[in-house]
Amino acid sequence: MEIIRITDQKNGTLSDFYTRESDGYRSRGNDTNADMIANMVRLLDALSVADGPTLFGVTSHFRLRLLNVDDYRAATVATIQPVIDGPKTFAFDIAYPMPIADSPWDNAWVRGLAFDAEMAVPMVLSAVRHSANSA
Repeated sequence: MEIIRITDQKNGTLSDFYTRESDGYRSRGNDTNADMIANMVRLLDALSVADGPTLFGVTSHFRLRLLNVDDYRAATVATIQPVIDGPKTFAFDIAYPMPIADSPWDNAWVRGLAFDAEMAVPMVLSAVRHSANSA
C-alpha cells in the first residue's frame, strides 16, 4: 500500500513530516509526544509493504487523512491519529465514514484503537475497504 503525501504539502514525505515532528518534540525534552509521533513512522513503514491501494495523505497537526486523489478537499477515506491511551500507552485511532446504507445516522463513523503497527495495519486496510468514500 502506497500513501503519497499530497502535492499541496510540499515539505517532504509523510515519514519525513512525522520524523521531523518527533525529533522536534524530543529536542524540547518532550519524549512522550516524540514517541507517540514516531509510532506513525513505524505504521507508515508497515503499511508500505501491505497489499492495498495507492492513496494520498494529508496531515493536519498529527492526524493523517487518507484520500483517493491528490486534493486536500477530497472526501476522507479514513483517518489515522497517534494517541496516548493511558500513561505511556501509545495507540492509533483509526476511523472511517460508514456507507450510507449501513449508517444509523448521517455522517456516522466507525473508529477503533490499535496499540501497535502490527495491529493497526489490518484495521487501516479494513477501514479503506469499508469506507463510504472508497474508490
